[in-house]
Amino acid sequence: MKKVLRLLQFVIPVILLAIVFSKIDFSKVAEVYVQSNKVLLFLAFVSFPLSYALFSLRWKLVLNMFGKRNISYLRLLKIVYIGFFSGYFLPASVGIDIYRVYSLRKTDTTPVTIGLLFQEKLMGLLICGFFILFFSGILSINDQLVYPHIRTILYVFLSILILVIALMLLFKNSRVVQLVLAFIERKLFDLIKWFALKFNKEVKVESGFLNKILQVSLYPKLILLVAAFSLINQFIGAVFSNIAFNALGAEIPLSYNLFANPLLNILFLFPISFGGFGIREGSYILIFGLLGVSSEISLLVSFVFLISTFINVGIGGILFMFNKKVS
Repeated sequence: MKKVLRLLQFVIPVILLAIVFSKIDFSKVAEVYVQSNKVLLFLAFVSFPLSYALFSLRWKLVLNMFGKRNISYLRLLKIVYIGFFSGYFLPASVGIDIYRVYSLRKTDTTPVTIGLLFQEKLMGLLICGFFILFFSGILSINDQLVYPHIRTILYVFLSILILVIALMLLFKNSRVVQLVLAFIERKLFDLIKWFALKFNKEVKVESGFLNKILQVSLYPKLILLVAAFSLINQFIGAVFSNIAFNALGAEIPLSYNLFANPLLNILFLFPISFGGFGIREGSYILIFGLLGVSSEISLLVSFVFLISTFINVGIGGILFMFNKKVS
C-alpha cells in the first residue's frame, strides 16, 4: 500500500500538469513574460526569505517567553532553512516541524516547541479561514456554482475549530482530559521503546510530557502571539503575490490576494501530489480564474513562486551540507 501511495504521488502531478498545460496558450505565456515588469517580478522573490525571518522571530520570542531560553536568532533561522530543505516533499511542513523539535532536543525546550507547532497549525488555519470569509464577501466571484460551497465548508470548519479551542481551554485541567492524555502517553512510550530497540537509539522522554505540551500550547499569551504573527504573515504573502500579478500585467486589487492566498495555503496542506506539483498550478488557475484573471498570468505567478521555493530549498540544502561538514 505504501508503494502504491508513493507511486500515486508521482503519477498524480504528471496527470494534473498535463491537464493544466493542455488548456494553456504558451505563446501567450511567453508574451506576458516579455511584457512584464522584471523589477517588480524580482521583488516577489523576497516573500519567502521574509516569511522565514518572521517564522524564526516568532519561534525565538516564544522560546524566550515560555521556555526561558535565549537561543540565537541566526541559529533558529538556520534550523528553519535546513528543515525546509529536509522536509520539502513531506505534506503540511511535517519535515520542518520534526527537524525543529529534533534540532533543539538538548535545550529542554521540546514541550514549548511542540506547543508552538500545534498553535501555528491551529491559528494558521483559523486566520486563513477568516481572511477567506471576510474578503470573499467584498469580491465579485465569477463562478456562483463553486463559490457557495467553499463558504459553507469554511463556516462549518471554522465553527468546529473555534469549538475545539474553546473546549480545550475550558477543560484542559479536567480529570477526563488527564486520563485521556495518560492513555495516549502510555501508547507513545510503547512506540518509542520499540523505535529505540529497533534502531539501537537512546530516546529519553519524561512522564507527563503530553500534559506539559497541552498546558504550554493553551497559554492565552502564546495563542495571541501566534495569531498576531499569522495575521502579519498572511498580509505580507498577499502583498508580494499582488506585486507578482501586477508585474505580469494583471492590475488586481490587494483584496483578491487577501482572499486567494489563504485559500491556496489551505489547499497546499493536502498531501495529494509530490511537492505540490500540479496542485499548485491548477489551484492558481482555478482560484484566480474565479476572480477574472487569465490562466496564463496565473500559471506564470505560480512558476515565479515555485522558482523562489526552489531557490530557498537550495539555500537550505547548502546550509545542511555545511552543517554536516562542521559536525
